[in-house]
Amino acid sequence: MQGSEFPELILHAFSLDDLKKLCREHNLKGYSRFKKAELVPFLKTSLAEEELEKILSIQGQQVLEKTVDLAVAIATGKEIREKLREITDTDGLITLDFKGLQWTQTTTIKDPSEGDVLPLWKCTCRTAQDGGICTHFYIGAISLHQLHGWRLASLPQILWLSKNEKKFADFQAKAFIRASGTRTTSYTTPEEILRGFFLDYGGNDTAAMERRAKGELITFAKKNAPDLEFDPKWTKARIISELVTKFGALELEVKFRKNRQDQKFEQAQEYLVDIKDLQWEPEQMVMANLQRMESHDITIEGTKVKHDCDGWRNIRPKFCTHLLALYLELSHRDPARTLVWLKKLAKS
Repeated sequence: MQGSEFPELILHAFSLDDLKKLCREHNLKGYSRFKKAELVPFLKTSLAEEELEKILSIQGQQVLEKTVDLAVAIATGKEIREKLREITDTDGLITLDFKGLQWTQTTTIKDPSEGDVLPLWKCTCRTAQDGGICTHFYIGAISLHQLHGWRLASLPQILWLSKNEKKFADFQAKAFIRASGTRTTSYTTPEEILRGFFLDYGGNDTAAMERRAKGELITFAKKNAPDLEFDPKWTKARIISELVTKFGALELEVKFRKNRQDQKFEQAQEYLVDIKDLQWEPEQMVMANLQRMESHDITIEGTKVKHDCDGWRNIRPKFCTHLLALYLELSHRDPARTLVWLKKLAKS
């Protein structure tokens, strides 16, 4: 990427409201009909070069600072809405996988081509797709620096201040790769993989806990902290506060995650699974009917599923209780071949 593209790269990182605010501040007309992707070229053609440079040097730097700070929070696990789940480094290409509450994002990055100022990178997030620099780029850049020795100082100062590297002091890409490798290669039973599919089910942090019903929190608290006396009049925030005091925030999240997983497994075990057809080779395939409150027909071929009257789709990331019940039944019949199937599914 050449330096002439930096203004658009920064402007696309602005929110839609921020871009419209710029239009109002500069008394521009006719901008209300534009979508975000259209506002950037509109601003570039409507503003004088001096006005645009001032925006980039003041508001632009504020936006980038927030972008970097969010990147640091995601990379170090402090951001509750999105987590960095895995980093892989293959043939010079670094791939970073992110998981949000209801979405996944993937970023790839590698050393710049000759004549380019920025590393070669792609990201599936909305900001990057619009043409802007995103939080995932900065996590990718620091990973490229740590894993390949690429110099962060080669980034243009308009995009990267020297103080930013200190902000990432607690992030170690190499250690994260080792942790990810352990997590993805240590599966020995189908249940381990199936539990992994529900790793983020419903959220596990204290903010997500507050969104649960009070009765569920009380049941969870009595099960995990029977020595604590809970007043029925306590608010959800008070219950969580007492649990954080007892276990600490991180241990509480682990316990709450396991509790949510246990709930899914308990629900799945209530289904009556009637397998109509099953083959393991050359391609795994199963047709089944599941009954609990209602009847559900499911067909799976490899990593694709047809659920009731819906069309074919990838099984991940929408792994539901019906699929859990079906794979639990398969694991009872043939644990070894079910494990092979689930490992394939985990990589899809």
